[in-house]
Amino acid sequence: MRYVRGIVRPLVLFACTALLAAGGCVAPPIAFHDGLPAWTPGPGKPEASIGYQRLYWYNSGKYQGSTWYLTPGVRCGLARPPLAVDVGLTSAVLENDWQFAALVGAAMGVGYQSRNASVIVRPGAYFMSIIPESGVQWGFDDLFWQVSVLAGNGVQTSKTHVSAGGRIGKLGMGPVLLVDHSVGPVNCRLEASYMFPRTHDTEGRLMTLGFTIGGPAPQSEDESGLGD
Repeated sequence: MRYVRGIVRPLVLFACTALLAAGGCVAPPIAFHDGLPAWTPGPGKPEASIGYQRLYWYNSGKYQGSTWYLTPGVRCGLARPPLAVDVGLTSAVLENDWQFAALVGAAMGVGYQSRNASVIVRPGAYFMSIIPESGVQWGFDDLFWQVSVLAGNGVQTSKTHVSAGGRIGKLGMGPVLLVDHSVGPVNCRLEASYMFPRTHDTEGRLMTLGFTIGGPAPQSEDESGLGD
């Protein structure tokens, strides 16, 4: 597995192999799902989540292959509404022929949330990679970064929340749609994205569908601090 750009290239080549990319010279326009909607937990409240995401790569109008990755993560709310702030750790774990590779990084969200509307900007960067043939690699000079901007309806328990917007990353950019609904103590989320290339090293289109479970889910008492 060759190195071209710090920790980014090994994981991209790993994903290319999983997606049956010929020669490992061209990558799909990857930007990873994080399973995080346009709202944040209450101040001091943590949330853990894990998601299953499926990638479908198309190039020159032809289907090239698919693979999957997991997205374990954790975040904690830091602000009282209407200000929305959270920070946490995010990761993407890929599999190919029962070998695993992973990216681990940090993400934060800053925005606004009320009973009527929510909007958030969520930058993140992956600073560590774990590659089967190379072990753990740290990379701060050439981070694999991405930024999501999502807007949605009001944050209220027992109601479905819809987040829509866009995501741009080191290799791809495109629209994102996320729908979440709390079921008892967990929050269930469906996420879809369609990515276009933004570098010379990427080609084609990448559709990703995923399902994430997060918890503990927001409770009715959390709404007392929401602005109108």
